[in-house]
Amino acid sequence: AGKLKLSLPPDETADGGKTLVWRAKDVPAIKTETSLPPAWTFTRMLFASSGNWAEYSKSLLDAMTKAVSGQSATEAKAKELCAGATSQTESAIRIRDFAAKSIRQAGPGLTSLPFSCLTPADKTLAEGYGNASDKAILLFALLKAAGFEPEFVVASSVPALGPVFAPLYYNVQPSLFQAPLVKAKVDGLDVVFNDTNQYDKLGVTPHAGSFALNLKSALAWELQPAAKELESSQDTKWSLKVNADGSALIEHTLLLYGTAYGQARQRYTEMTPEELRRHHQELVAGVAQSARPESPLKTDFKAYPGVISFKVTVPDFAMRDGSRLYLHIPDNGFEGVFRLRSEKRVSPYFIASKSKSKLSFAFELPESFKNLQVGPKTFTWEHNGSIVKVSSGFAPGRFEVKCDSSFEPSLTPASEYGSFKDLERFLGAPATNSILLSE
Repeated sequence: AGKLKLSLPPDETADGGKTLVWRAKDVPAIKTETSLPPAWTFTRMLFASSGNWAEYSKSLLDAMTKAVSGQSATEAKAKELCAGATSQTESAIRIRDFAAKSIRQAGPGLTSLPFSCLTPADKTLAEGYGNASDKAILLFALLKAAGFEPEFVVASSVPALGPVFAPLYYNVQPSLFQAPLVKAKVDGLDVVFNDTNQYDKLGVTPHAGSFALNLKSALAWELQPAAKELESSQDTKWSLKVNADGSALIEHTLLLYGTAYGQARQRYTEMTPEELRRHHQELVAGVAQSARPESPLKTDFKAYPGVISFKVTVPDFAMRDGSRLYLHIPDNGFEGVFRLRSEKRVSPYFIASKSKSKLSFAFELPESFKNLQVGPKTFTWEHNGSIVKVSSGFAPGRFEVKCDSSFEPSLTPASEYGSFKDLERFLGAPATNSILLSE
């Protein structure tokens, strides 16, 4: 393939207008790679638009406002739902849960139909289904009737990353904002509706870190959860009591925050007893083939964060060789924190969304093994706003190691891909995932 050639012919005038024609030939193929960014961030692409966000916002807001006006059945439903509620939070949860359980989402996306096709709230309420725009209209009407001051916003699934977001925003591509949401103050917190369900904590949003367009002001801003503790993350803890004969009692605890909490809560709530039993067996076998359960699988989603825990015994967890004791860190150790699919890249490496996690292992060891010969070392890695920290500490009878990771949306040139390979090599190295002790 040769170099990309674009030809721009002279303007052709017809009926007082202008026709511009672009032609491309000898377009080189894009190599198939994982974690590719949108094509416009690293190849030539043409954007065209004749609109502006102020006009677009006004047009959509007018249509949505018309669909929420004079909806008597919805107003009555809101009063019914909120009867006896003792706080704004309780009322908001009742309204959100009602819409999630009672209105089946079906139909085309926001920009697939004319705005004149938006469904009034009463009709969506009566029919029990609607597309995302219809559900947003119903939620707005319910919240307004319940005394809240809701606003219509439309969110993007594109991360708030300049090279990714800017070409679509400044060239006014309506497809940039496809998720119709409703924002309202609930007991002083900014809460987003229409992208969560009855399993989520109020105030969580899967659109955190993406821009949203406020239809009233026509301004875009970055969406965030209603409170910091509602950010999505998970904290995995392993507690291991290792005996001198190599057997071990192991407890696994997983704490879930933000959208991870809601997803797990839904999964476990909807499991049948038989599915739950098999799932427990899979978790036990995932620790070691010889593992035996020492407790039932425990889940608690009444409190926050959500908790999943279980205990096992493994008779041959560590290997004793004279005065030495050797063991692998369970669950593939730190290998799962970050993995890549290739040694080299041609196109930029793209991290599309933010992710945070903690992983820790606390070993209670036989005190006769006083020397640590091999084990995870302290390590810090940073790149483009992402950071991974591994720290460890050893004393006779105890060894602790933990890894805190936070990955931010980013575009990394192929020339800097080696930094991610360095991280993968460290996390996957045998010395990072094994422990060797001697007496």
